[in-house]
Amino acid sequence: MLKPIALQKTFVLFLFLFFSSNTFAQSNLQNAWQAFFNNKPDSASALFNQAIQQNNHAGDALLGLSLIAEADQAPSRAFDYFQKFYAQSKSPAPYVYALWTTPCINSSFGKHSPQQLALLKQIAANTTWDGMIPAMASSMIGAHYEAGNQLSEADAFFKNIHSIENWQITGEFENISTSGFDRTYPVIDHPEADALFAGKYGAKTGWHDVTDVRRDKWMDFTYYSSAENSVIFSQTFVNSTDNTEAQLRIGVSGSVKVWVNDK
Repeated sequence: MLKPIALQKTFVLFLFLFFSSNTFAQSNLQNAWQAFFNNKPDSASALFNQAIQQNNHAGDALLGLSLIAEADQAPSRAFDYFQKFYAQSKSPAPYVYALWTTPCINSSFGKHSPQQLALLKQIAANTTWDGMIPAMASSMIGAHYEAGNQLSEADAFFKNIHSIENWQITGEFENISTSGFDRTYPVIDHPEADALFAGKYGAKTGWHDVTDVRRDKWMDFTYYSSAENSVIFSQTFVNSTDNTEAQLRIGVSGSVKVWVNDK
């Protein structure tokens, strides 16, 4: 009868030690975040490292260390912590999106280190995430190769963005002091190829095809129009034989409105 009692005591002791260790790690992590939000990076770093040693909350601690490094250390340091966080995280996508334009992931919009490029390629190949994030990664990889004059590689990744390129544009229309953004222009009701409109200088303007787009697939109105203080419209047509769910992804430098099926 003594052996079962001894085993039971050992099991209870093990549970107690495990619970105590887990509680200690949680406390370190909570205190680390508190120090982080109180702008005490040295204390936060020490506590995050202690939490990593406990191994139960390494992911959160690595993320915290990446954010601290992003603020006052070399960009490579911030990336190194984030890469380790990414490798063990079950759901890194929200953090990838939130930190996309920081040294935690992308320290520049040009050349990247081999380690950064490898992570970007891993993200670009992910078919389980929202399609926007792999498209962003393909764009960033394309920019890396373009900066190194490796244009065939750049074109291959820019193509993976799956950007629409067959646009028509018309303009310019008046937008001094943003006065045109909420104005209703007849352009909206006339997608016909031969439609004509009165532009900002009184001259007639109509729809014309965009024959060349930027290598990185951005639709850059400054390539085709005088965009300053102007409203410019673009249109394209996408035909689907079946009802389907689709995702409209759009980015802009400035302000944008989007109509789909005239709504």
